[in-house]
Amino acid sequence: MKYAIKYGNLDCIKYIWSKGFDFSKYYVFKACASGFIEVVEFIHSQCPNFSKYAKETTKKGMNVLMLAAKRGSVDVVNFLIKLRINLEFTNEDGLTAIVLAARSGSLSCVKALVEAGASFNIPHRKYNCFIEAATQGHLDIVKYLLDKGVRIDLVTSDGFDAIKCAFEMKRSSVVQYLLMKGATIKPETTDLAETTPEIYDVMIKYNQIKESSLLVLPDAFYPEFDDVMEPHNMRLIIHLFENYVDIKDCQHYLHDIFKFDKHNKNENLLSQLCKTKGFKSNLSNIAISPFCFIHNSRQLDLLISSGFEPTQKIIVENRIIEKLIRVCSRNWKEHLQCAKMFLEYVYDIELLDHSEIITKLMLSYTTKDQIEYHAYFMEKFKDYFKNCKFDIISPRVFFKYPFFEMIFDEMNTNEKQKMMEKTNFVTYLKYFEKVKYMVNKGCDLRLIDNNKILHLAHPNMDLLSYDYCKKAIDFYIKAGCDINQTGWDHKKPIILVSKLKTVQFYCIQVLLEYGVDPNSEDETGRTALHYCKNIFDIQILLEYGADINKKAKNGNTPLSQCIYSFDIAIYMIQHGAKVSEYRGGIENCLKDVLNFESHKKQTKQELLNLITSCI
Repeated sequence: MKYAIKYGNLDCIKYIWSKGFDFSKYYVFKACASGFIEVVEFIHSQCPNFSKYAKETTKKGMNVLMLAAKRGSVDVVNFLIKLRINLEFTNEDGLTAIVLAARSGSLSCVKALVEAGASFNIPHRKYNCFIEAATQGHLDIVKYLLDKGVRIDLVTSDGFDAIKCAFEMKRSSVVQYLLMKGATIKPETTDLAETTPEIYDVMIKYNQIKESSLLVLPDAFYPEFDDVMEPHNMRLIIHLFENYVDIKDCQHYLHDIFKFDKHNKNENLLSQLCKTKGFKSNLSNIAISPFCFIHNSRQLDLLISSGFEPTQKIIVENRIIEKLIRVCSRNWKEHLQCAKMFLEYVYDIELLDHSEIITKLMLSYTTKDQIEYHAYFMEKFKDYFKNCKFDIISPRVFFKYPFFEMIFDEMNTNEKQKMMEKTNFVTYLKYFEKVKYMVNKGCDLRLIDNNKILHLAHPNMDLLSYDYCKKAIDFYIKAGCDINQTGWDHKKPIILVSKLKTVQFYCIQVLLEYGVDPNSEDETGRTALHYCKNIFDIQILLEYGADINKKAKNGNTPLSQCIYSFDIAIYMIQHGAKVSEYRGGIENCLKDVLNFESHKKQTKQELLNLITSCI
């Protein structure tokens, strides 16, 4: 029966009823909600309690008139009106039959209820049929109620009026009609940024927007409390640029427009903006050129095809090429490709900042995939190497750059020597072929840090082979470097090398082979053995006569320095280190080892046994 009523199948209803079916309150509600007048009339005729049930409500607080109005069935509404169903019944949610009729868009139901005496002009209720019709965009009902005398400024208990609700719901035809009838609204810029182009035009027409369209633009891009960088209302943004906004007045949004386009190229925001009057209003403007904000060649091609011309003056004065070549850029290929395209529009490259371009290229080089672009720029700027300043370029960067020789050959003598003087053997032993190239081109190694190039103190030194170390140190010595020169920190090369935390470093061996004193001291009286961190270097030093029991100024022997490195301590004791010379004696040595926490339990015990055996 429920479905027969729902779909208005009167024959089926009659058949089921003929079998002894009684109509309860539930089916009376279902009939009125169905909207089929024939069904309602039949059940009314066969249900003695119809009028009684009609005065009751559903579990959701709806009476039969509200159900019929919600369905939009004027015939059922009129039938129930004749039964004197309460027109003003209001449920707990504040809904009435006429509000539901307006919400459903049934003008005929609204008319029937108004003509029957239903209230429609009472303010400060939770719901009002006039405001509801405006909210839902039912212009015919709005017009009818205005003709019937409803107050255009009527508000709900929440303070909403018809124009405000229609505006927020983007009901453009209703907004236009209400404004024409004298309604007023003072929307915030955040609200305007949410609206449609059609409503925006209507608001302008009826002088409801006092602010400049430029003030609306920020919120059209970035809604309040939204950290996502993307245009919030693309249709309105495009409309504003077409009709109200000039590119020269909103250059600070261009960065985000191009950035959004880079990440969301399928949205076509940039391609649509390029067609607008406001975007193309000043094609040749130098200071506000969109070329300054491009991220890739697609954007560049799009601007050019839209009529923008990347003139030399725009490129040079805005330093576009210099800005595109960025250090540590993830999009290096796109940026270099654009820089290359822009360079083709510069007929006098003398106007560019050659030093910045060349140094940025060197700093940005990370992979061989970039060589094609770098080769192009190097060829273009090769005549300007001699005038470049390389103050921010470290030797490491310079040596790793694939066009090192090409640049160095053209550098002026002063810049060459400055680069050489920044080159210390400390960091760049593995690049000594580059240093050798520089020396062969006339640079003097002896001028580097007062001839202290062999001070090899560098904690991140890469492991190098014996042959490589020997070849490099041999070259530096032949170039005039002093292997026993004391540095600014009063340390000789052998001391600094011994402090490196590498597993095996052949520089100590090579220096010893060239005659360095293995017992050279620093200002604290420590020798290389005091600093060594691996057995290989200790072995080499001992072979060349290092004193394993030499005391520093504070009384520490090499054993005292390495006692917590159990393997090294064991090796030293086994090769002549006297435990009795330990600062504080054997007992103090045992105490230090015992109190030191280590996961190397077995090695620790071996060391303890060895120390004990010396008692």
